[in-house]
Amino acid sequence: KNHEISNHSNEKRFKCTHCSYTTINRGHLDRHTRTHTGEKPYQCTECGFQCTQNVNLQQHMRKHTGEKPFLCLHCGYAFAQHSHLKQHGRLHTGERPYKCHLCNYRCITPAELKSHTAIHEEDKKYRCNICDYITIRPSSLTRHAKIHKKATSMK
Repeated sequence: KNHEISNHSNEKRFKCTHCSYTTINRGHLDRHTRTHTGEKPYQCTECGFQCTQNVNLQQHMRKHTGEKPFLCLHCGYAFAQHSHLKQHGRLHTGERPYKCHLCNYRCITPAELKSHTAIHEEDKKYRCNICDYITIRPSSLTRHAKIHKKATSMK
């Protein structure tokens, strides 16, 4: 009966003393409280890395062991993190869930979208003087310019 009350009730009985967060699970409250206290009770024995959750430590340990338990069923590529497998899978499915709100650009990861949206900031654009290529990185423009040099040398 206590299990039923504590685990299957929608009543949020555990309240954070630092903010308005509430939860039905004591463990969730303990984990949340660490965001306020900075406590990182899980530590890597190899390099000293510290984190707030055991699952993060387990994930971190794969850097040392080389374990890659998440396998792509399409191509066999292996990953240490499930989230990386999920992102990789989008290469096979064509799914591009992240969309720029300023143009039609779509991409696979939030990081790609963040990088892309910077091209809409006028002061950070590097433009090709031959075509309509635009980038936020001068090194990318230099690499792009080689395409035009190659094309003119082939004529």
